[in-house]
Amino acid sequence: MNRKALNCIESCNTFLKSNTYFSNGKNFCVSQLCETSAKSRLPHENLLGIYLAKPHFTWMALWLAVTSRAHLKKRQVNYFRPDVAGGDFVGRAGIFNPQKLPSEAVFCQKAYLYLIDPSTTLELPRLDISGIKSAHDKETTLLRNGFRKETIVRPGESYVTYIPSFTEKLFVDIDEWEVAVVNVKGMIPDAEIVIEQNTIRQLSDRVSWLDSDMGVNYIQ
Repeated sequence: MNRKALNCIESCNTFLKSNTYFSNGKNFCVSQLCETSAKSRLPHENLLGIYLAKPHFTWMALWLAVTSRAHLKKRQVNYFRPDVAGGDFVGRAGIFNPQKLPSEAVFCQKAYLYLIDPSTTLELPRLDISGIKSAHDKETTLLRNGFRKETIVRPGESYVTYIPSFTEKLFVDIDEWEVAVVNVKGMIPDAEIVIEQNTIRQLSDRVSWLDSDMGVNYIQ
């Protein structure tokens, strides 16, 4: 696995400008990406699989990586698109922080982006629901294509997820920013990008504190 460190926001911007790989953001280092069931705002985003951000949305994976999953739920983080025309590829984040957590709890000391070459997924069968506008129709399409709907119940929470009823590998194009690889237990990343503490400190200056969760409109 190739490794690279991003030690300032300028290096981060340069990397994001040129990246052509799928990405997955983590608060911790891993040797492989494993399938998981997401707890996203919309049920059709909750597939059992390996989630990857599309290359031009790696900036979102970056913000997912640097914000602490131990203290923040994904739905507390909202995303503001980069001003690409103005030369920015990093974007900004908005955080709903009703617990009034200090910055050191909101942000990680170090974070990681794991990159996957898109060419490694080209031979997988594909299901594209990204062009379907209605969330209900996306869910119906998943059910018609061999997924079953299950409710996961854990202490203090429950959420709907879609589990494949088949064993074949599948590449699902979910929406404008993410894909899921289904029935693949693990993927070895092609590269590990380490986001250093200084970079995270600079990224924290791009955060606005929100009075409420923005719901399903989490990308602005």
